[in-house]
Amino acid sequence: MMSNRFFESSLSGKLPFQFYGFVIFFSFFSSMRLVLKLPIPYAIYIEVGILLISCLFIAYNYFSLSIPGNRKSSLTLYEIYILSIIILIPIYSAWRAYDTFDQPLIYGLLTQRSFLLAGYALIIFVGIKHGFLKVALLENTLVKSAWVWILLCVFLQLFINPNSLSHLQPSFVGGSDSHHKGFYFKYDSVLFVFGFIYYLFKGFIKNNKYYVALSLPFLFFIIFVLEKRSLILSLVIATTFLSCLLFDRRYLFKLFTKSLLLVLISGALMFALFPEGSENYISKFVDAFSVVITGEPGSNPSANARISELKLIWPYLESGWLTGNGGLSNHWDGGYRGTLGYFYPSDIGFFGSVFVFGFIVTLLIYLQYVFVYFGRANLQPDRNNLLYISCYGVLTVFFIQSFIRSQFLFDVSTTLFFVSVIYGLREYSEHSQTRD
Repeated sequence: MMSNRFFESSLSGKLPFQFYGFVIFFSFFSSMRLVLKLPIPYAIYIEVGILLISCLFIAYNYFSLSIPGNRKSSLTLYEIYILSIIILIPIYSAWRAYDTFDQPLIYGLLTQRSFLLAGYALIIFVGIKHGFLKVALLENTLVKSAWVWILLCVFLQLFINPNSLSHLQPSFVGGSDSHHKGFYFKYDSVLFVFGFIYYLFKGFIKNNKYYVALSLPFLFFIIFVLEKRSLILSLVIATTFLSCLLFDRRYLFKLFTKSLLLVLISGALMFALFPEGSENYISKFVDAFSVVITGEPGSNPSANARISELKLIWPYLESGWLTGNGGLSNHWDGGYRGTLGYFYPSDIGFFGSVFVFGFIVTLLIYLQYVFVYFGRANLQPDRNNLLYISCYGVLTVFFIQSFIRSQFLFDVSTTLFFVSVIYGLREYSEHSQTRD
């Protein structure tokens, strides 16, 4: 009775911010696995606890939101898709690892537990579809989360020595004493990407330099702290692509000339103030492209490692590219390192996913972008559509990056969160028109 009264009061609008704000924040925090990106002892056990609580949270809220009052509700194609991802992929990966490497099934299931977090996408989708999660609340929550995240990461970067937290490897701290970067913090990039795209296009749409300036902290952190070349390249391509979709040719030319002038001035200042550092930074990109194009090792250890990893698993790709080989757990026989050598599937993008899941299942994961495409009609340069534009931009960035570094293919809940926002807004719009 208590839960029913609470749910009815939530639907009546008496607790819109407290209840639904918590749903959004909890869903986002959990689906992004941000707990693993914080300097918390025993983070992996905390994540398991959150996962168990999350299963109950998803079950209660999903079924309550999907059946408001006494109305009957049927599953949409998108909901069936998410459920198939949650149920089928962990089971399939566990079976393939057992068949290929004799890894016990329980280890294979546990190593793909992050797919269960895709259930949060169901909550977000159903909440938006029925109009319980408002655009303003979603936008406000994500923007504030982006600022909290970057402030936390800047604090860690300036005042905390990663060497003192080396015991939190591999989830929070990466590298080693022999690594070319030593020990370093592993920051999750999704909120940086969201914050940059949100404020950049808010400035473009409103023609306001203040908002463009607010995008720069996120961009500078990506460029100078994360230093992920694949992410920077994907960000450039995605923002260009999104601008072409949103603006006419005259405004595009204006944006292009201003952006080019800004890049030239910024580059000249960087070379004048930090000539050696700027040269080394550019040489990393040049060397990475050289390694990719020629396939031969260069002077950059990171790029060389990816070539070595691809060569290491190539025999498995040739024999099992269609069905995959399954995911290995670090708690069984040393994981990938103990079985194959130095290898992380997400390092080599699309090929890493094909190695683990096979070509067919990899295409199933990419199928989420079909639902993004269906919602493209809502992509208009309107200030009330800024959340939609930002989510579309984030998904474009990670789609491009996935062919180089495929983290989203293994933490699928990250992108499905934004897909649910886009497709949920589409469904809500259609249902509103039907009611009218």
